[in-house]
Amino acid sequence: MSNKELTKEDLKNLSHDDLIRLGASLAIKHVVDSLEKNEDTKKEKKE
Repeated sequence: MSNKELTKEDLKNLSHDDLIRLGASLAIKHVVDSLEKNEDTKKEKKE
């Protein structure tokens, strides 16, 4: 799947497997963003 924004109609047409992949990718992206934010915060405190 691409990074384009999904519409409500797009979501209705996704298979169960695609919905699982979408949820997993969103969860992973959230974790990565949080880790990057934490690293940036730690670097700022050291400076």
